[in-house]
Amino acid sequence: MRPDYATIGIVLASIFFLLQVVAIIITIWHKLRRQPTIDQTLKDYVLKADFDIHCKRNDDIEKELFALQRKATEDIGREIKNMSSSLTQWQLGVSHQMGRLDGRVDSMENRTNEQHPKKNSIGISG
Repeated sequence: MRPDYATIGIVLASIFFLLQVVAIIITIWHKLRRQPTIDQTLKDYVLKADFDIHCKRNDDIEKELFALQRKATEDIGREIKNMSSSLTQWQLGVSHQMGRLDGRVDSMENRTNEQHPKKNSIGISG
């Protein structure tokens, strides 16, 4: 007995239809299945909780370092201001002393000129 082409076509169409139904069922099952699995979610959650703890510690350390840096910067700024003020006072002292020396030199020149008047190249004082 030989099957005719119509019967072969119906059998192939039925097999194709069944494969399509199975593929749709598998697709629906994959979409409804939890992604990721509960075990993986719990594992990730624990890791995330640990990560959050480390982040908080890092934030605390960062704040502490920032505070230390700010304090060090303020201390350095204060030292620079003190040094600047000391340098200004020193410069004023040096300027004052140079002025006094300049005044002494001028008075010595005036006294010398009064005692020994200058003579020009032809020997006339004046």
